[in-house]
Amino acid sequence: MRGIPRADPGSADWSRAFSSRAIRRSIWIAESSCYALTAHTGYPITVVDSSNPSLQASHSTERPNRIGSGEVEHPTLEHWIDRSAFVSAPLGQFGNSGIGILRAPGYWNLDLSVGKRVASAGGQYVLFRAELFNALNHPNFGPPQANIQSTAFGTITSTVGDARIVQLVVKYESTSASGT
Repeated sequence: MRGIPRADPGSADWSRAFSSRAIRRSIWIAESSCYALTAHTGYPITVVDSSNPSLQASHSTERPNRIGSGEVEHPTLEHWIDRSAFVSAPLGQFGNSGIGILRAPGYWNLDLSVGKRVASAGGQYVLFRAELFNALNHPNFGPPQANIQSTAFGTITSTVGDARIVQLVVKYESTSASGT
């Protein structure tokens, strides 16, 4: 790889600093429960400048000059990125802001399933089960607007994932074997 310059290092769009997934199943006398907990840090954010200051026919949006960290001490949905940390590059030049220099909000979700199997006559059972996806109805927020030319720069206006979904299941089972 000698001789090939690393022109644009930075975090990839899909990079996560931390990711975890836990699945637990428990079975008691004719009862069962299961949960899945997923958590990870936010995806990298690349700040961009759609004003095309380099005057090149770029195939992608250019980046601004970075004059501060861009991080906010106590970020909110209305102020996730510090706007004063970025300025458009001078005409005819490319900006110096890197790729993936900031992070979007983290993500976590809990799915839960609880069931009970009730025996009836002759080896027949009825299974009752409740399945909750995003059981705590926790909102996971999307990335902030990262274009410095946007009036919404640094604000988060979307969520990712679904709100709570509940499924109730009733299932009839028969374990009796037919004889010959």
